[in-house]
Amino acid sequence: MFHMTRATTPGHRRRGDSIVLICSSVGGHGMDYDQDKVDEMVLALLWLTQTGDGRTWKGHDWVAMDRLHTKGYISDPKSKAKSVVLSEEGERLSRELFERHFARKG
Repeated sequence: MFHMTRATTPGHRRRGDSIVLICSSVGGHGMDYDQDKVDEMVLALLWLTQTGDGRTWKGHDWVAMDRLHTKGYISDPKSKAKSVVLSEEGERLSRELFERHFARKG
């Protein structure tokens, strides 16, 4: 949900006297969204940073990464490592989703 503010609320930016549009609902702040679709997109994007040995960078939303771990697609993201390991099923699905959503048709 978008709302208009004069940027008087903490965390909002003020640009002179202009009104700033703020999206205040992503990340559990009120937007009702399809978590499975978010997980699908995150899993697809994990293919983009895959290193060839099953490892992929884990720089995505922590909650989504936890859900992917719970589903068995990646190793536990709660570690000091900067990457996670895709399971066999996670790697297959990650590639399939990346191709479905991002490959050029033609």
